[in-house]
Amino acid sequence: MTPTHDNRTTYPLMLTHLTGSQREMGAQHGAMTRAAGDWEAALEFYPKMAQLVIGGASPVVRATLKPIVETALYRLERARPHELRRRSQVFMEALGVDAKTSRYLLVMDVLQNLVNTAGRLKVGPFAKQLREQAVPACSTLVTWGEASHDGALRHGRNFDFPGVGVWEVVPEVVWCTPDDGIRYAFVTLRGGDVPGVTAFNEAGLVVTTHTRFNERIDWGGAGVIDLVHTLVRKAQTLDEAEALLRRRPISSSWGLCVTSARDGRSVCFEVCGELIRRVEPGEGESFMVATNRYVHRDLRAQQVTISPAFVRNSDGRYDLLKNHARRGGLTLADVQRLLGSNEDSEVPGKTRASGGVTAQVLSVHSVVVEPEARKLHISIGPVPTGKGPWVELDWDWHDAPGFTIKRYDRDDDRLVTHAETRFDQGDPARALSAFIEAAANHGRAGEPWKEMVLLEKAVQFDPDAPSFRLLAGGARLHKGDLTGALDHFEAGLETEHSTFYQGQFMLWAARVAHHSGKNRLAAALRRDLLKLEHPLLGLHHRAATREMADAVPVKALLKTRLNYHLVDLQV
Repeated sequence: MTPTHDNRTTYPLMLTHLTGSQREMGAQHGAMTRAAGDWEAALEFYPKMAQLVIGGASPVVRATLKPIVETALYRLERARPHELRRRSQVFMEALGVDAKTSRYLLVMDVLQNLVNTAGRLKVGPFAKQLREQAVPACSTLVTWGEASHDGALRHGRNFDFPGVGVWEVVPEVVWCTPDDGIRYAFVTLRGGDVPGVTAFNEAGLVVTTHTRFNERIDWGGAGVIDLVHTLVRKAQTLDEAEALLRRRPISSSWGLCVTSARDGRSVCFEVCGELIRRVEPGEGESFMVATNRYVHRDLRAQQVTISPAFVRNSDGRYDLLKNHARRGGLTLADVQRLLGSNEDSEVPGKTRASGGVTAQVLSVHSVVVEPEARKLHISIGPVPTGKGPWVELDWDWHDAPGFTIKRYDRDDDRLVTHAETRFDQGDPARALSAFIEAAANHGRAGEPWKEMVLLEKAVQFDPDAPSFRLLAGGARLHKGDLTGALDHFEAGLETEHSTFYQGQFMLWAARVAHHSGKNRLAAALRRDLLKLEHPLLGLHHRAATREMADAVPVKALLKTRLNYHLVDLQV
């Protein structure tokens, strides 16, 4: 059941303490996870994630991908440092599953490299679908100095991931006291001994990772979970982190936002294979922002661009966070609000349900780390997790292994929820919940009829939210309902305030109008589209011009692909 946002559900939080060698900590973690329960969904999801994310509803694409994914996973697994590979294997064994299952913890590296390979190929329907179905969406904002109201370091992060209904419902913080290295911790889910998302150490080093895409790849390099594991176990400063990154090629393409309490600031290491570039804050800036596109010119040159909607989404989140940070004086509550924001970066004063907002339909993990204050703030709420409820934890390493599961009532005065936009309460909140459930069903390759019912429910609760209308129109096309699709596209265009998304509506409404016998309307929509000025509408303009003489076949429209977090349709 999807929770409503005006009564934000709270999920139990597992706090785990591990000590000893990496192998010993893996065995401890597996045994504790098995005792705690509710870990099975994670282990079921990881093996099929890559095929689901990229193959979508197509069993042919999923079947084609499976041997490619398995070969790549085995190759990366063999290349892992022995002690970390054994940690993962004994974790699985302690859970009572095959040790070889540990290879699936490397799935994000494989997933990104498949998209990178498709970007290098550039042609063919298979490569096209690989690019379109990818789901990069993470956001990080770090503030200090003038950007922070009290000058303190705060490292806020959304992890946006296609594991809705799996990740957010069983959050876990793992505190590690290793025999060798600095004491460190990471935020994960029950069933995942995965330090590669959000991690920090006792010296005040914080690392968060962000998917990037680039044609340069190294299938035999270091996987991201081991990369971050090494950083937080061994580095105390930004220079030490960079030196560790340069010791071994990296298997895929990433942006690693690294904050150091000892340096009093943050940088982003943009990496791809052997290529590593350090992105510093701009002149006069006391903040760092990271989303899903490369900033350094050396890596932008071969960057893979999935679609115009991907650029609008990633750059929109980047611009939104930078604009707020430039104003300065951000409090902890401000950073939390920004992680759960529906603000549209391109249209001041406007909000949107999805597309270019930080409160993504894939936000399954949100944290703010305060390394100087030695505090962790973590959301224990539903997707999008940036909306909370938030709970504050003191950094806490124990000398003895063990775990606790903390349960919080919604009325607990230790919890904080920021409900300030139209999507946080009442019918718009119910609409957003239905939309998120539709997106989760889509991500699991669930029944299309269920997806359409949920989208129609979202529209019913909030008919003025254009994001719901665009995807509902796409779902209607799947059913062959051209009239219903056109109704949604025209209604969405009436309330859409973003120039880019207006272009989306006009293109799709024109396509459907043409096959509905409304040629005058189709022609008018194409003319209006060609008048719109936006740097990301070039492909839309070319499509509109081409389709004046050569319309997209109706059979192709009935196979329209939906992308929920980008708010995008593709044929």
